[in-house]
Amino acid sequence: MVARFAGRRVAVLGDLMLDRYLWGGSSGSRRAPVPVVEIERETASLGGAGNVAANLSALGAVPVLLGVAGGDAAGAELRARLAEHGVDAGGVLADAGRPTTVKTRIIAHSQQVVRATGSRAPTSPARSSSASGRRSCASCRAATPWW
Repeated sequence: MVARFAGRRVAVLGDLMLDRYLWGGSSGSRRAPVPVVEIERETASLGGAGNVAANLSALGAVPVLLGVAGGDAAGAELRARLAEHGVDAGGVLADAGRPTTVKTRIIAHSQQVVRATGSRAPTSPARSSSASGRRSCASCRAATPWW
């Protein structure tokens, strides 16, 4: 079945986000009953529809990603990570009026302590479709929504 993905154009429409991870050790706070995590390293990966597109690319498909990201540093990092995975970001609209969704997970001693999300309500991908996005999908053999 995986061999059948090779070269197939698959449209992926959905929420784009960056998953950020803060890794470290923890100790208790003397002032409050909360863990204090001393950050040792930070990593980031594609989340949402970007992750789906990256997985399709790894299977040999040609994902046609359609979505909206902010015109901010996180949006630029998201586009760079897409390129690292061989995903064309031509169908990703940059909206300077909104931030890119970033989900940050704080992990201490290999256990997630908390997740924080920084974003406003995302623009509906359907309302944000463009003529170029519709043209990009003209030769797609399949489509997968993610939201």
